[in-house]
Amino acid sequence: MNQYGRKISIVAGREPFWRDVRFWIVEKSWDPDKSTHHVGEVTMHPVKEGDSPPPTVTLKDEQAQQFMDELWRIGFRPTEGKDDSGQRDVLSHGEKFLALRPCMRNQPGQINS
Repeated sequence: MNQYGRKISIVAGREPFWRDVRFWIVEKSWDPDKSTHHVGEVTMHPVKEGDSPPPTVTLKDEQAQQFMDELWRIGFRPTEGKDDSGQRDVLSHGEKFLALRPCMRNQPGQINS
């Protein structure tokens, strides 16, 4: 049984003057030397019509969630739209509902009616 493991994290940071977002993909391993690696610069390669290139990055569910949490941490929010099933974006629907019902918002020192 392999007793070693690794954790891949994506760290995001805003570039304050250029409106850019920077990403670092880091892998920490629990092998004997406890190494840390990062993804270097991404290089673009030509693709011929009909080719199916491999994915740039593959993440497990919890890693994808960590990536979304990291984007949230630096200020990104989902845009209004529909999900794959055609349903309305629940987050924006809830926000609109609360905007119409100010008495339902939790406001310190006020009783909600």
